[in-house]
Amino acid sequence: YKSEDGGKSWSLLPNTTSDATTFDSYFDIVMAVEVDPTAPTDGTAGTDSEVYAAVHDRLYRTVDGGSTWTPVLTGDTTGTGNAARWTDVEVTSGGDIYAALGSGGDRSGLFYSATGEAGSWTDITPEEWPVTSFKRTVLAANPSDSTEVWAVTAGGAAGTGPNGHELWKYDRDTETWTDSPEYLPDRNPGGFVGSFNSQRSYNLLVKVLPDDGDIVFVGGVNLWRIDVSTSDSDPAAWIGGYGVGGGGFY
Repeated sequence: YKSEDGGKSWSLLPNTTSDATTFDSYFDIVMAVEVDPTAPTDGTAGTDSEVYAAVHDRLYRTVDGGSTWTPVLTGDTTGTGNAARWTDVEVTSGGDIYAALGSGGDRSGLFYSATGEAGSWTDITPEEWPVTSFKRTVLAANPSDSTEVWAVTAGGAAGTGPNGHELWKYDRDTETWTDSPEYLPDRNPGGFVGSFNSQRSYNLLVKVLPDDGDIVFVGGVNLWRIDVSTSDSDPAAWIGGYGVGGGGFY
């Protein structure tokens, strides 16, 4: 859907619709939508023309306000059904594009492009990434420093943090990743309460405070505020989620 009046009304984009009763389009599962803030407008009222949609197995791009969509990054590169089940996309304030493709596809991991066009993507997956077992990954750029991007992944059996999760930061200037699973809370190993748990990646979120790049919010079944500048052995503050007794929410 697309709105041209600040969200008061919405119109369905015809090229993204299909039979709602069956899985017959990649757009049946949309996991993230990002607008390139540096792109020119398409002439309609305040509508940016360049938009990315992370869908099942692939990343789509439109440069005409949603009239047409082109796949620019795919997991199933051989056409044999080896799909990347989980995807994500993040566009920085400077117009750089980052994408994540989950395991299971012919292509998986973390990717970068300065233009977003097909064939322009560089694989920036770190060597220590849990390639064989990770599921969904979510990305967040630092609004106050567009060269920094954070990633939270449900690493599965190969993950080194609480319940297999990992927290990474990418530095575009040095083209390096730093793995920091110690920042993820682990107060009740294996449990829902007090430790980071995403229900096998179903609940997964990461965001950076706009005016302070050291404050990172991560979410699973609970929401946490993490101060990555502290040397405290437990830098996470529990905002909400499951109650301390294990039942209900607050």
